[in-house]
Amino acid sequence: MRARHRHFNAQDAGAVLVLDSRYITGLSDGNAVSTWTDRSRSGNNATQATAANQPTYQTAEQGGQPLVKFDGSNDIMSTATPVTTVTNNWALFSVAKTISGSRVHFSNGANTGYAQTHSGTGGGIGFGGLYGGVAWLNDGAAKTNQWLIQSTLRISGTAQFWANGATTGTTFANTPNTPTVATRVGSDGAGFQNCEISTAVVINVSISQSLRRRIEHAAAFSFKIACS
Repeated sequence: MRARHRHFNAQDAGAVLVLDSRYITGLSDGNAVSTWTDRSRSGNNATQATAANQPTYQTAEQGGQPLVKFDGSNDIMSTATPVTTVTNNWALFSVAKTISGSRVHFSNGANTGYAQTHSGTGGGIGFGGLYGGVAWLNDGAAKTNQWLIQSTLRISGTAQFWANGATTGTTFANTPNTPTVATRVGSDGAGFQNCEISTAVVINVSISQSLRRRIEHAAAFSFKIACS
């Protein structure tokens, strides 16, 4: 893998949200996370003031890197507002693993906005991206305890989804709903996901397929995940 792929940071691609567990500071293994600082320079920090609803920071996990663990019961973090309200030319990226359950692990605009999900119980959505409350882009097979680099892009009116660099092949041209509520991590606000999350990224400008691959490959290198 070329060095420019290994060291690429999504904040240089026009991201308005970059949550990256590798850059959480001041915490030890097992500590509660009250603030996950946004590295995009947009100030979209994900926070949780209620101690009982805070996820935990865990060190030396996937690829030797830290992660943020959500318990699937009541853990949730959110930004103050949706980090983007655009309905065209946007992208979501995440690096996460579902332990159990079938909920959204990262959403911009809850279940009527844009989201990344894993299903640990089968039943329809294996892993996928929610396309503005209009449709799911998914493979239909459960993926419990499997680390995935997920990408959902809507560029020039067409939405498409990738997992570990491979596309499902399904595309949608319908106009998505406009996100109206905060960006949430560990939940869509209606239910909670028992999951481990290392990265959550939102970009609200058009990006190329080569740039998508650069972001995916940088994550693959950092977290030691096979990616096409």
